Amino acid sequence: MTSPPPHPRVTPARLSFLAIYNPTLGPTDDTFADQLVFWYSRAAAESRTAHKKRGDAGTIRGKGGAARGKGKAARGKDNVGKKGGADGGKTGRDGELQEEENERLRQIGLAQGMVHFARTFSNGEPVDSVETEKSRIVLKELEGGWWVLASIDLTRLPSTPDTSILSTTKPGPNEDTKSQVEYSSREVSPPLLLIQQLVQAHHMFSLHHGFSLDELFVRMSRDRFCSVLGRYWNRFARSWDVLLHGNPAVDVLGGLKLASGGELGFGVGEEEWGSGERDVLEDVVHRTEGLVDMLVARYGEPVASTKRQASTYERAEALPWLGSGDAPTASDGVFFSGVGAVDRPSLRNIAYWMQHVYTHGEYAYGVHDNPSRERRKTRRRPVSTTNGDSSTAKENASAKPTKDVQPAGAETAKPRLSPDVDRDSVASRDRTTAKSGAPPADRPGIPPPIVSAAEQALQKATAAS
Repeated sequence: MTSPPPHPRVTPARLSFLAIYNPTLGPTDDTFADQLVFWYSRAAAESRTAHKKRGDAGTIRGKGGAARGKGKAARGKDNVGKKGGADGGKTGRDGELQEEENERLRQIGLAQGMVHFARTFSNGEPVDSVETEKSRIVLKELEGGWWVLASIDLTRLPSTPDTSILSTTKPGPNEDTKSQVEYSSREVSPPLLLIQQLVQAHHMFSLHHGFSLDELFVRMSRDRFCSVLGRYWNRFARSWDVLLHGNPAVDVLGGLKLASGGELGFGVGEEEWGSGERDVLEDVVHRTEGLVDMLVARYGEPVASTKRQASTYERAEALPWLGSGDAPTASDGVFFSGVGAVDRPSLRNIAYWMQHVYTHGEYAYGVHDNPSRERRKTRRRPVSTTNGDSSTAKENASAKPTKDVQPAGAETAKPRLSPDVDRDSVASRDRTTAKSGAPPADRPGIPPPIVSAAEQALQKATAAS
């Protein structure tokens, strides 16, 4: 008895792939692959995760089989099976990597072809978005020669079968009678909003690294440059919400988002900088040594502390304020933009980063770790699989002498002199040190300046009495 087909579910729109490339890095066919400096694919990431889970499960099953197996013959069969499975998995993995590499180059070449083709009809202006039946593609030149390409899979909706009375057509014998899938772009952010979100992400990357992409590429090696890009853009790609959310008008305009009450010192009755709160904040900037400027914003709403909602208040206070995952609301924003020491674009980028800190907490980029530090390669310790190896390692570890731990009642062993060293010269050196008043190097003593100062102070006190 066959089970009925699974009911199709709604799959929200999400990122398919994200790429950053520069056509000037690979102008020829042989160096075409050098154009790509960053690539993220959701399908490849899910495949690697599934492959890792299968590998962990196979390792656990292998250990269980080795523990239950008896005799050398049984273990030999298991080893042969493992070797064959490993070779097959390696071959399949190589095929997946080659297929992924071909997909990267195909998408980059297709994007460049669309840009060059559209420029012939738009007076040299590049195309910024392409709509297909199943996806929405956006591309933007972040800096001179540096392009970002993103493809969004549209929302998948199960189509309802046509059961109306007027429908008299019957499906043919070769037609699929199962429910089809429809693609909807109504919930997806428009191309202009997606491009602005990519531009904001690039501004935040430039805020932490301080240089343009050209300068970073010149200062660093290619591997180091790609590693720095991957550390930031991988995190952005995994957390990028491509659906309509929050306040889209703020992202589209790309300005400095102010709080609902406006900025201190501006507004009705405050034209002459008459706000006392602003005077206090400006005085903090001027009086604090080393402080260049300060940006103050507010996020979140306070919990009403009433007697009726005492339990609700305690429960809300226990929740984290930073890193709760909540997006800024319409009333959140900046209410003090500084004293003018920092330019407006930099203030806007800092405000973007403050929004991410409010949403992600210590996991926001540049909070928990230093973006400029290099990743250290951790060395894996060799794991012994046999009991004999593990017992030998334990014996060696227990037999290794320690420096500080000594048995009770044992005296500290004196350093042995080499037979080449003249003992008379050592004794004469000790006598010379004793005459000069300086303590020997191997015994602690009081420094001579302190001794002379103490004697002088004692003589003065005696003479005064």
